[in-house]
Amino acid sequence: MNKLTAITVFSRAVLLLGVTLAATSGYGETDGDAQDPIDTVSEPASAGDEQRSKWFLVFGAANLQPRLEPSELQIKQQINNVFGRVFPRWEEPRTFRDWRDEFRLWDVHLGFGRELSPKWVWISTFGGSMGTVRNEDRYYPLGIPTMFHVDFSRKLWFASTGLLHYPWGQSVFTESEGPMERFRRSLKGARPFVGGVAAYLDLTTEGVVQFDLPLTSFDPRIVQKERMRTLYLSPRAGVDIPLTKRDDLILAAGYLFFCEYGDDLDNWSYYILYKHRFKSKARN
Repeated sequence: MNKLTAITVFSRAVLLLGVTLAATSGYGETDGDAQDPIDTVSEPASAGDEQRSKWFLVFGAANLQPRLEPSELQIKQQINNVFGRVFPRWEEPRTFRDWRDEFRLWDVHLGFGRELSPKWVWISTFGGSMGTVRNEDRYYPLGIPTMFHVDFSRKLWFASTGLLHYPWGQSVFTESEGPMERFRRSLKGARPFVGGVAAYLDLTTEGVVQFDLPLTSFDPRIVQKERMRTLYLSPRAGVDIPLTKRDDLILAAGYLFFCEYGDDLDNWSYYILYKHRFKSKARN
């Protein structure tokens, strides 16, 4: 089994595990999660515990650092090398590599999850992004002033699921007075995690070169479009920082290993997420 096949098989296995956990995590529960009668008598739940559900909502964004090697090579060969020979003052257009280097490539994330145990959490997120890098400049082929437009577009969506492990348990929030004390208590109550996520990605890219000729409605366009659909596996690590009894700030980083198009899509990702736990139903 080669590396590509191994990543594909493992990604599908993690996706299947996530779907199974989503379908079975609430099976057999009563309101507020039934407990053993002996445990209930010996250690009654506090009011704070009753308000903290095992289910939570998460949303935020991730900054991406894709390799983009084949894409940039294609732009160089089909655009810069061609027009650079025709126009001595040809300015190479800005591309998504420039946006990547400027930390302008972001994905929106929205999802939910559940605490399976004090140290294990299942999470599933969905999201995507879209954007266009636009370039324009005026050149004079055969002495005719012509406006050149060179645009690159990306549109993607993804669906992911995975497991996170908290070696020292979930984050701990402690009431405190004053901003500095709250900040100190939040850092003290923060808890790190490691985990793995598998996901499906659907990405569409498009490159357009257009010439606006003066005094005419004939504006030729060169369009190249490509669609990539693949799976990826992402090990990651991060920390939950408590903000309130039911809210955490999540800071994390991970690397995305794609089953296909790795030279273009493999990337480091940096996550800033907000985690909100639902309120438990009142017990009768």
